[in-house]
Amino acid sequence: MRKERMRTDKVAVHKIVGENIRRERMFRKVSREELADLIDLTVSHVGLIERGERGATIVVITRIAKVLGLKLETLLNESNRHPRAVKPDKNSENIVQNKLLVVVSELNESEVDCLTQMAKGLIKLRKDKENY
Repeated sequence: MRKERMRTDKVAVHKIVGENIRRERMFRKVSREELADLIDLTVSHVGLIERGERGATIVVITRIAKVLGLKLETLLNESNRHPRAVKPDKNSENIVQNKLLVVVSELNESEVDCLTQMAKGLIKLRKDKENY
């Protein structure tokens, strides 16, 4: 009886977390493919998590929260299950910044240096174009 109750609770938590992830991902207009790529999972695995058919580790939930620009509690909280009334801003720079932070945090030092040089070059090109 006790094991059955624990199993029921576990499935309920997986459903809540999955629904919260899906709703927040869609609200921010992040595709399942983009999310899967950013957190290093397969698209089908993300789908299983969103449907509550599979639980996610705390590490995966933390990555998802980071990519979506959320506090971890937002994905774990049962009271967040209601649909959002407000539409997201189409020019949401925060989502792009969060995606970049996740990608950059996984780079080694030489890759960060290379990316920095590329960014500086792009900024210089932009300034040169404006001055031309």
